[in-house]
Amino acid sequence: MNKLLAGIVVTLTTLSEPVGFATAAEAEKEKPKAKKVAFEVYTGYFESNKSGLKGPQSFLVFTDAGAFNKTFGKAVVMGKKRKFLPDDAFDSKLVVATIKRGGDIWAYKVENVTAAQGKLFVRYKAFSREGGRARYVSPLIVAVDKGKYSEVVFMENGKKVGTAGIEK
Repeated sequence: MNKLLAGIVVTLTTLSEPVGFATAAEAEKEKPKAKKVAFEVYTGYFESNKSGLKGPQSFLVFTDAGAFNKTFGKAVVMGKKRKFLPDDAFDSKLVVATIKRGGDIWAYKVENVTAAQGKLFVRYKAFSREGGRARYVSPLIVAVDKGKYSEVVFMENGKKVGTAGIEK
């Protein structure tokens, strides 16, 4: 009886493998590997009231200082030192941003930035706290070296929340 059961188990195990399909390990090998991309997070900016952006969240890519400066201004306040983009940042950097608007105050922690198949993936955690009755605008601004990217994918708290195309 044990021999019979052993034969059944082997037969079932053998039949459970799909015929003509790659195994998970083989599929993983064929999937292009994402490359880590160095990044810097910049703080101390506010959204200009002339930006023209609306809605609860925006996803942006900047390739030049002019467009960035039309959207953001520097918030110079006492207290914690802010980290602003260097004056020559756009000579070698691509700047990506997301802006959340509404009754909550948002904080961000960038986990990593990677690139695969011409796309740049920005993975971050977003944390909120209630702001009362006021309306708030909370930007996340990240700079990376320029590269051959066609799109930025924003991954917030493990989920894709938006994309932004990159104009050449």
